[in-house]
Amino acid sequence: MDYQESLDYLKILEKLGIKFRLENTRELISALGFDYDGLVVHVAGTNGKGSCAATLASIISCFGKKVGLYTSPELVDFRERIKVDGVMISPEKFSEITSNLKPLIDSMQDKPTFFEATTALALKHFADEGVDAMVLEAGMGGRLDSTNAIPGDMSIITNVSLDHMGYLGSTASEIAFEKSGIITPGTCLVTSAKEPGLSVLHRESIKKKSEIMRLGKEFRISNVVPTLLETSFTVETAADTYILKSPLIGDFQAENIACAVVAAEKIGIAKDKIVEGVSRTVWQGRMQTVSEKPHIIVDCAHNPEGFKRTLDFIRHRGKYRKLILVVGFSKDKDYSSMLSHISLSDTIIATRYQGERSLSPDKILEHVNGLAYHDLQSALTYATSTASDKDIILVNGSIYLAGEALRLFSPTN
Repeated sequence: MDYQESLDYLKILEKLGIKFRLENTRELISALGFDYDGLVVHVAGTNGKGSCAATLASIISCFGKKVGLYTSPELVDFRERIKVDGVMISPEKFSEITSNLKPLIDSMQDKPTFFEATTALALKHFADEGVDAMVLEAGMGGRLDSTNAIPGDMSIITNVSLDHMGYLGSTASEIAFEKSGIITPGTCLVTSAKEPGLSVLHRESIKKKSEIMRLGKEFRISNVVPTLLETSFTVETAADTYILKSPLIGDFQAENIACAVVAAEKIGIAKDKIVEGVSRTVWQGRMQTVSEKPHIIVDCAHNPEGFKRTLDFIRHRGKYRKLILVVGFSKDKDYSSMLSHISLSDTIIATRYQGERSLSPDKILEHVNGLAYHDLQSALTYATSTASDKDIILVNGSIYLAGEALRLFSPTN
């Protein structure tokens, strides 16, 4: 199979939906001959886990160690999910491992899901590449997420809030319990979670005889100065003080990055490499400016807390005459709560991304006043035609909408 055939084959498995279990992923990697004894860091959290994972991978790479980074979903290219030292898996390697996976998958009575197969592919690639460390972002939850098929040496849970409630639980405490499943007994958990989820994480850490590093207790953040270009802040631990600058934008990013910094310190990475790694982090689609005139920002916040954080940041830190929101959501998200954070003074353009899960813009306008465009290109064309140089256009509400926007603004388009 070539790359496209391999990707098409894996995507057939999407119809199996989401299943919480570890057995299938373990069976697949065992059959592939997965062999690895390096560092494994599991990263979970309702928001910010991708930013945290990308920052930690950047730090490890700057320290001179080979690192595999597994995240999901992708924004533009599927291969973004699987990177070694910032380089995506090659189409040839992707095809090779998928070709080896196919007969295994076809022979299994209980077929693996798309995410189970993709996780097995990533783990095998990292092992084949001889990475020194793997940073694995949980897809959903943690306890029975496919990434948890291998034990970790360190775990990070950025925060806990309400998302994926149909799968993980209806309260923050229930969701926190699911995320706490990534804690391997006798290791260390780093978290910036707040109550009520924090109490659950603390309790589970004690049960597993694992150390816990908590924001506001074992480490602190101060002097946070966010702009639309970078975020500077200070992280203080019992061992050291780090004065940092990150290209990730938003005061809320300081918490995500701080978790990566503390984890890096715990695994023995030198201070100067931690500072360098933070400054060199690359992570698309997070408060990313794609046009200066007019000023267009693309963000992939897709739950109420993340959506509110993005809007609050722009309102407090952005300089604009009018905020034009180009919003689109997935049907299964709590879009009504996200829309409740929109101000009456904002200009709303409802749209959708390409895909069956995309919510109709007409449904959005049942909750807010605005205009509806049934494709993102038309929505952006209208937004840019009405915006002045003093306005900000924000594309937000879905990872898939953000990815589509980035493709539209890429140099090849």
